[in-house]
Amino acid sequence: MASLRERTIADLRAVCGDLVESLCGTFLDSDDLKQWCDSLTAGLDADEKDLMEFLHRLASYLSTSVPHKMVKYDRAILSITGNPLNVYQVLMYKDIGTVCNVFPRLSSLQIDEKIKTLSNDDLGMFWQFVHEAIQLILRATQTIPPVVPTTQQIADDIERRRRQRDQMQNTNTSREGMSVADGVDDLWKELCHTRDVTPMPLTEALTERVARLVSGETTEEEMCRNFPELGDGEYSDESLAIAHRIGSLCTMKNAIPTNMMSGIERVASSLVRDINSGKMDFASLDVEKIGEQVLRGVGEGDVNDFAKSLDKILPALQSMGGGKM
Repeated sequence: MASLRERTIADLRAVCGDLVESLCGTFLDSDDLKQWCDSLTAGLDADEKDLMEFLHRLASYLSTSVPHKMVKYDRAILSITGNPLNVYQVLMYKDIGTVCNVFPRLSSLQIDEKIKTLSNDDLGMFWQFVHEAIQLILRATQTIPPVVPTTQQIADDIERRRRQRDQMQNTNTSREGMSVADGVDDLWKELCHTRDVTPMPLTEALTERVARLVSGETTEEEMCRNFPELGDGEYSDESLAIAHRIGSLCTMKNAIPTNMMSGIERVASSLVRDINSGKMDFASLDVEKIGEQVLRGVGEGDVNDFAKSLDKILPALQSMGGGKM
Protein backbone atom coordinates (compact mmCIF):
# COMPACT_ATOMS: atom_id res chain seq x y z
CA MET A 1 0.00 0.00 0.00
CA ALA A 2 3.01 2.29 0.43
CA SER A 3 3.34 2.61 -3.34
CA LEU A 4 -0.31 3.67 -3.61
CA ARG A 5 0.21 6.33 -0.96
CA GLU A 6 3.34 7.53 -2.71
CA ARG A 7 1.40 7.79 -5.95
CA THR A 8 -1.38 9.71 -4.17
CA ILE A 9 1.13 12.15 -2.67
CA ALA A 10 2.84 12.58 -6.06
CA ASP A 11 -0.56 13.38 -7.61
CA LEU A 12 -1.28 15.84 -4.78
CA ARG A 13 2.03 17.61 -5.29
CA ALA A 14 1.33 17.90 -9.00
CA VAL A 15 -2.19 19.28 -8.50
CA CYS A 16 -1.12 21.75 -5.81
CA GLY A 17 1.87 22.75 -7.92
CA ASP A 18 -0.40 23.63 -10.82
CA LEU A 19 -2.77 25.48 -8.48
CA VAL A 20 0.06 27.46 -6.86
CA GLU A 21 1.57 28.34 -10.23
CA SER A 22 -1.80 29.52 -11.56
CA LEU A 23 -2.60 31.64 -8.46
CA CYS A 24 0.81 33.27 -8.27
CA GLY A 25 0.84 33.85 -12.01
CA THR A 26 -2.61 35.44 -11.94
CA PHE A 27 -2.17 37.61 -8.84
CA LEU A 28 1.38 38.85 -9.33
CA ASP A 29 1.11 41.76 -6.88
CA SER A 30 0.01 39.70 -3.88
CA ASP A 31 3.04 39.01 -1.69
CA ASP A 32 0.86 37.53 1.07
CA LEU A 33 -0.62 35.03 -1.38
CA LYS A 34 2.86 34.09 -2.60
CA GLN A 35 3.98 33.46 1.00
CA TRP A 36 0.94 31.25 1.60
CA CYS A 37 1.65 29.30 -1.60
CA ASP A 38 5.30 28.91 -0.56
CA SER A 39 4.25 27.49 2.82
CA LEU A 40 1.92 25.01 1.08
CA THR A 41 4.71 23.92 -1.25
CA ALA A 42 7.16 23.59 1.62
CA GLY A 43 4.75 21.42 3.56
CA LEU A 44 4.30 19.08 0.60
CA ASP A 45 8.05 18.89 -0.04
CA ALA A 46 8.91 17.94 3.56
CA ASP A 47 10.31 14.55 4.56
CA GLU A 48 7.86 11.70 5.07
CA LYS A 49 7.25 12.22 8.81
CA ASP A 50 6.71 15.98 8.54
CA LEU A 51 4.74 15.52 5.34
CA MET A 52 2.24 13.17 6.97
CA GLU A 53 1.84 15.54 9.94
CA PHE A 54 1.21 18.35 7.46
CA LEU A 55 -1.40 16.32 5.54
CA HIS A 56 -3.20 15.27 8.73
CA ARG A 57 -3.28 18.92 9.77
CA LEU A 58 -4.88 19.81 6.42
CA ALA A 59 -7.43 17.01 6.89
CA SER A 60 -8.19 18.38 10.35
CA TYR A 61 -8.83 21.82 8.85
CA LEU A 62 -11.32 20.23 6.44
CA SER A 63 -13.24 18.66 9.34
CA THR A 64 -13.50 21.98 11.23
CA SER A 65 -17.12 22.76 12.15
CA VAL A 66 -18.59 25.96 10.78
CA PRO A 67 -20.00 28.18 13.57
CA HIS A 68 -23.79 28.01 13.89
CA LYS A 69 -25.73 30.60 11.86
CA MET A 70 -22.71 31.55 9.74
CA VAL A 71 -24.63 30.18 6.74
CA LYS A 72 -28.34 29.69 6.19
CA TYR A 73 -28.12 26.01 5.31
CA ASP A 74 -26.24 24.76 8.39
CA ARG A 75 -29.39 23.54 10.15
CA ALA A 76 -30.38 21.58 7.03
CA ILE A 77 -26.96 19.85 6.98
CA LEU A 78 -27.36 18.90 10.65
CA SER A 79 -30.90 17.63 10.02
CA ILE A 80 -29.90 15.52 7.00
CA THR A 81 -26.53 14.14 8.11
CA GLY A 82 -26.82 14.26 11.89
CA ASN A 83 -23.56 16.23 12.10
CA PRO A 84 -22.74 19.97 12.05
CA LEU A 85 -21.70 21.66 8.82
CA ASN A 86 -17.93 21.51 8.25
CA VAL A 87 -15.33 23.15 6.01
CA TYR A 88 -15.13 20.16 3.65
CA GLN A 89 -18.83 20.46 2.83
CA VAL A 90 -18.59 24.22 2.43
CA LEU A 91 -15.74 23.79 -0.06
CA MET A 92 -17.75 21.23 -1.99
CA TYR A 93 -20.44 23.91 -2.30
CA LYS A 94 -17.73 26.31 -3.59
CA ASP A 95 -18.48 28.69 -0.73
CA ILE A 96 -15.04 30.26 -0.38
CA GLY A 97 -16.43 33.26 1.52
CA THR A 98 -17.52 31.09 4.45
CA VAL A 99 -14.15 29.29 4.51
CA CYS A 100 -12.42 32.67 4.76
CA ASN A 101 -14.71 33.60 7.66
CA VAL A 102 -13.76 30.38 9.47
CA PHE A 103 -10.01 30.84 8.92
CA PRO A 104 -8.81 34.44 9.45
CA ARG A 105 -5.51 33.64 7.67
CA LEU A 106 -7.36 33.01 4.40
CA SER A 107 -9.53 36.06 5.02
CA SER A 108 -6.40 38.23 5.24
CA LEU A 109 -5.34 36.92 1.81
CA GLN A 110 -8.71 38.06 0.38
CA ILE A 111 -8.95 34.83 -1.59
CA ASP A 112 -12.72 35.25 -1.86
CA GLU A 113 -12.32 38.68 -3.46
CA LYS A 114 -9.52 37.53 -5.74
CA ILE A 115 -11.38 34.64 -7.31
CA LYS A 116 -14.31 36.91 -8.12
CA THR A 117 -12.05 38.53 -10.73
CA LEU A 118 -11.43 35.22 -12.54
CA SER A 119 -13.17 34.40 -15.79
CA ASN A 120 -15.82 31.67 -15.72
CA ASP A 121 -13.39 29.20 -17.30
CA ASP A 122 -10.60 30.03 -14.85
CA LEU A 123 -13.01 29.90 -11.91
CA GLY A 124 -14.16 26.46 -13.00
CA MET A 125 -10.55 25.28 -13.23
CA PHE A 126 -9.79 26.77 -9.81
CA TRP A 127 -12.52 24.72 -8.16
CA GLN A 128 -11.52 21.64 -10.12
CA PHE A 129 -7.98 21.92 -8.73
CA VAL A 130 -9.25 22.58 -5.19
CA HIS A 131 -11.68 19.65 -5.18
CA GLU A 132 -9.09 17.29 -6.64
CA ALA A 133 -6.51 18.36 -4.04
CA ILE A 134 -9.02 17.84 -1.23
CA GLN A 135 -9.86 14.30 -2.34
CA LEU A 136 -6.15 13.45 -2.56
CA ILE A 137 -5.53 14.80 0.97
CA LEU A 138 -8.32 12.64 2.34
CA ARG A 139 -7.06 9.62 0.43
CA ALA A 140 -3.47 10.09 1.64
CA THR A 141 -4.62 10.36 5.26
CA GLN A 142 -7.23 7.59 4.86
CA THR A 143 -9.95 10.00 5.97
CA ILE A 144 -13.54 9.18 5.04
CA PRO A 145 -15.14 12.27 3.47
CA PRO A 146 -18.34 13.57 5.07
CA VAL A 147 -21.66 13.22 3.27
CA VAL A 148 -22.42 16.25 1.11
CA PRO A 149 -26.21 16.68 0.63
CA THR A 150 -27.32 18.02 -2.72
CA THR A 151 -28.82 21.49 -2.99
CA GLN A 152 -32.19 19.85 -3.70
CA GLN A 153 -31.96 17.76 -0.52
CA ILE A 154 -31.17 20.92 1.43
CA ALA A 155 -34.12 22.77 -0.11
CA ASP A 156 -36.43 19.81 0.60
CA ASP A 157 -35.27 19.62 4.23
CA ILE A 158 -35.78 23.35 4.78
CA GLU A 159 -39.29 23.08 3.34
CA ARG A 160 -40.05 19.98 5.46
CA ARG A 161 -39.03 21.70 8.68
CA ARG A 162 -40.98 24.82 7.72
CA ARG A 163 -44.12 22.70 7.26
CA GLN A 164 -43.49 21.03 10.62
CA ARG A 165 -43.24 24.42 12.33
CA ASP A 166 -46.40 25.66 10.62
CA GLN A 167 -48.25 22.48 11.56
CA MET A 168 -47.10 22.76 15.16
CA GLN A 169 -48.13 26.40 15.35
CA ASN A 170 -51.53 25.64 13.82
CA THR A 171 -52.02 22.76 16.25
CA ASN A 172 -51.09 24.92 19.22
CA THR A 173 -53.50 27.69 18.23
CA SER A 174 -56.47 25.62 17.04
CA ARG A 175 -56.84 22.82 19.57
CA GLU A 176 -59.73 23.13 21.99
CA GLY A 177 -59.74 21.59 25.40
CA MET A 178 -55.96 21.46 25.58
CA SER A 179 -54.72 20.73 29.08
CA VAL A 180 -51.54 22.15 30.55
CA ALA A 181 -49.95 18.71 30.18
CA ASP A 182 -50.91 18.72 26.47
CA GLY A 183 -49.43 22.18 26.08
CA VAL A 184 -46.17 21.15 27.75
CA ASP A 185 -45.94 18.06 25.55
CA ASP A 186 -46.57 19.99 22.32
CA LEU A 187 -44.13 22.75 23.22
CA TRP A 188 -41.50 20.13 24.07
CA LYS A 189 -41.94 18.56 20.62
CA GLU A 190 -41.65 22.00 19.06
CA LEU A 191 -38.46 22.67 21.03
CA CYS A 192 -37.00 19.36 19.86
CA HIS A 193 -37.77 20.32 16.25
CA THR A 194 -36.08 23.72 16.60
CA ARG A 195 -33.04 21.95 18.07
CA ASP A 196 -33.02 19.38 15.23
CA VAL A 197 -33.24 16.43 17.60
CA THR A 198 -35.72 13.56 17.52
CA PRO A 199 -38.61 14.34 19.91
CA MET A 200 -38.30 12.20 23.03
CA PRO A 201 -41.02 11.34 25.55
CA LEU A 202 -41.56 14.03 28.16
CA THR A 203 -41.42 11.71 31.16
CA GLU A 204 -42.43 12.66 34.68
CA ALA A 205 -38.76 12.84 35.68
CA LEU A 206 -37.94 15.10 32.72
CA THR A 207 -40.96 17.31 33.48
CA GLU A 208 -39.77 17.66 37.09
CA ARG A 209 -36.27 18.56 35.86
CA VAL A 210 -37.68 21.21 33.52
CA ALA A 211 -39.79 22.72 36.31
CA ARG A 212 -36.79 22.77 38.65
CA LEU A 213 -34.15 24.08 36.25
CA VAL A 214 -35.95 26.28 33.68
CA SER A 215 -37.33 29.74 34.30
CA GLY A 216 -37.73 32.96 32.37
CA GLU A 217 -34.12 33.80 33.30
CA THR A 218 -32.55 30.51 32.15
CA THR A 219 -29.59 31.07 29.82
CA GLU A 220 -28.36 29.18 26.78
CA GLU A 221 -25.37 27.87 28.75
CA GLU A 222 -27.65 26.50 31.48
CA MET A 223 -29.87 24.76 28.91
CA CYS A 224 -26.83 23.09 27.30
CA ARG A 225 -25.51 21.99 30.70
CA ASN A 226 -28.81 20.75 32.17
CA PHE A 227 -30.41 19.27 29.04
CA PRO A 228 -27.70 17.52 26.98
CA GLU A 229 -30.41 15.53 25.19
CA LEU A 230 -31.29 18.74 23.32
CA GLY A 231 -27.76 19.08 21.88
CA ASP A 232 -24.99 21.51 22.72
CA GLY A 233 -25.37 23.84 19.74
CA GLU A 234 -26.27 27.51 20.05
CA TYR A 235 -29.87 28.21 21.09
CA SER A 236 -31.84 30.50 18.81
CA ASP A 237 -34.06 33.15 20.39
CA GLU A 238 -37.05 31.03 19.32
CA SER A 239 -35.72 27.89 21.02
CA LEU A 240 -34.89 29.71 24.25
CA ALA A 241 -38.35 31.36 24.33
CA ILE A 242 -40.03 27.95 23.89
CA ALA A 243 -37.90 26.51 26.71
CA HIS A 244 -38.93 29.39 28.99
CA ARG A 245 -42.63 28.77 28.23
CA ILE A 246 -42.23 25.04 28.92
CA GLY A 247 -40.56 25.83 32.24
CA SER A 248 -43.38 28.20 33.21
CA LEU A 249 -46.07 25.64 32.34
CA CYS A 250 -44.27 22.87 34.24
CA THR A 251 -43.97 25.14 37.27
CA MET A 252 -47.69 25.92 37.21
CA LYS A 253 -48.58 22.29 36.62
CA ASN A 254 -46.58 21.22 39.68
CA ALA A 255 -47.56 24.18 41.90
CA ILE A 256 -51.32 24.32 41.28
CA PRO A 257 -53.29 21.59 43.13
CA THR A 258 -54.67 18.87 40.85
CA ASN A 259 -58.36 19.56 41.56
CA MET A 260 -57.90 23.27 40.95
CA MET A 261 -55.95 22.65 37.74
CA SER A 262 -58.69 20.34 36.51
CA GLY A 263 -61.23 23.08 37.19
CA ILE A 264 -59.16 25.66 35.33
CA GLU A 265 -58.76 23.36 32.32
CA ARG A 266 -62.45 22.43 32.32
CA VAL A 267 -63.63 26.04 32.44
CA ALA A 268 -61.03 27.15 29.88
CA SER A 269 -62.15 24.45 27.45
CA SER A 270 -65.77 25.50 27.84
CA LEU A 271 -64.90 29.17 27.26
CA VAL A 272 -62.90 28.37 24.13
CA ARG A 273 -65.77 26.35 22.67
CA ASP A 274 -68.32 29.05 23.47
CA ILE A 275 -66.17 31.85 22.02
CA ASN A 276 -65.31 29.88 18.87
CA SER A 277 -68.98 28.99 18.32
CA GLY A 278 -70.11 32.60 18.80
CA LYS A 279 -72.14 31.90 21.94
CA MET A 280 -69.92 34.25 23.93
CA ASP A 281 -67.40 37.01 23.35
CA PHE A 282 -64.69 38.53 25.52
CA ALA A 283 -66.85 41.52 26.40
CA SER A 284 -69.45 39.29 28.05
CA LEU A 285 -67.04 37.30 30.23
CA ASP A 286 -68.08 37.23 33.90
CA VAL A 287 -64.83 36.94 35.83
CA GLU A 288 -66.55 36.29 39.16
CA LYS A 289 -68.65 33.50 37.70
CA ILE A 290 -65.60 31.98 36.06
CA GLY A 291 -63.82 31.97 39.42
CA GLU A 292 -66.76 30.22 41.05
CA GLN A 293 -66.76 27.55 38.32
CA VAL A 294 -63.04 26.95 38.73
CA LEU A 295 -63.32 26.56 42.49
CA ARG A 296 -66.33 24.24 42.30
CA GLY A 297 -65.29 20.98 43.95
CA VAL A 298 -62.03 22.46 45.24
CA GLY A 299 -61.47 21.92 48.95
CA GLU A 300 -60.14 24.42 51.47
CA GLY A 301 -56.86 22.50 51.65
CA ASP A 302 -56.30 22.95 47.93
CA VAL A 303 -57.02 26.68 48.20
CA ASN A 304 -54.47 26.95 51.01
CA ASP A 305 -51.90 24.99 48.99
CA PHE A 306 -52.54 27.30 46.03
CA ALA A 307 -51.97 30.37 48.20
CA LYS A 308 -48.71 28.92 49.52
CA SER A 309 -47.49 28.35 45.94
CA LEU A 310 -48.23 31.86 44.65
CA ASP A 311 -44.55 32.77 44.94
CA LYS A 312 -43.89 30.15 42.24
CA ILE A 313 -47.06 30.60 40.18
CA LEU A 314 -46.98 34.39 39.73
CA PRO A 315 -43.43 34.54 38.24
CA ALA A 316 -44.37 31.67 35.93
CA LEU A 317 -47.50 33.52 34.77
CA GLN A 318 -45.47 36.68 34.25
CA SER A 319 -42.91 34.74 32.21
CA MET A 320 -45.74 33.39 30.03
CA GLY A 321 -46.88 36.89 29.14
CA GLY A 322 -46.93 37.43 25.41
CA GLY A 323 -46.29 33.76 24.69
CA LYS A 324 -48.49 31.15 23.09
CA MET A 325 -50.88 28.95 25.08
